[in-house]
Amino acid sequence: MKGSDYVKEMEQEIKSLKLELFHETHSKNVARRSAKQMYDKLQVFIDKNDEVKNLAIDKRLQNITTFYLEGDEMYLKGKDECDQDFSVCFNAFEFLTWINTSEIDYIKEKLVIHIKNNF
Repeated sequence: MKGSDYVKEMEQEIKSLKLELFHETHSKNVARRSAKQMYDKLQVFIDKNDEVKNLAIDKRLQNITTFYLEGDEMYLKGKDECDQDFSVCFNAFEFLTWINTSEIDYIKEKLVIHIKNNF
């Protein structure tokens, strides 16, 4: 093999390796970008999901039709403001801790004022 043929063969081998390295690096960069994009999209989804979990739910139990206790849970059932079935479950002990005689008297007092002013 002549020296010039050897040099040409080596140059071709170097070009081939450079091309292979370029494609491998390019593929890794694309994969890295794709993984980063997927991660970013997933993070946005997680953030939105956390926002949804933290939203307060404001409902009005319009028409109470059922009251019952099961174990330490107290249930009120009825219809909501859209006339859909709706139920609320309370920890009975917590409910009694918060709603005692003075709170019930306060509710009655405010309700009487409301009824006198509006009916």
